[in-house]
Amino acid sequence: MTLDCNYQKVKTQGWDKKQIETVSTFCFPMMAIDMNEVTENNIDEIMIRFNYLEMIGQSVFAQPINNHTLYDQLIDYIGLTTNVAKKSRTYFVNRQAKWVSGNASSNVYAFIDKQTAEGKI
Repeated sequence: MTLDCNYQKVKTQGWDKKQIETVSTFCFPMMAIDMNEVTENNIDEIMIRFNYLEMIGQSVFAQPINNHTLYDQLIDYIGLTTNVAKKSRTYFVNRQAKWVSGNASSNVYAFIDKQTAEGKI
């Protein structure tokens, strides 16, 4: 299935080409947080999820999150919709916890295997 990003309802009057390109690709960060639209009523949830990803080392942004900048960007993006399947926060957090748990397990088992191979265990 193709990932769609619909920004027709976003107020883009006066935006330059780079701003249009940025909003047109914002579906990818939205996919990472299991959210399918930006509205006045869900900006807090979007910010919470982006901050959560950053806290576990999985930020989708190149730079650390600045909440003022993110909030202003989301205000500008009100009306954006995607075909991402929206999931509850519990589902989102559980999915991330499984990823963290899997990585922790892999790291420990790799360490133990190395110690065993070196005759330390």
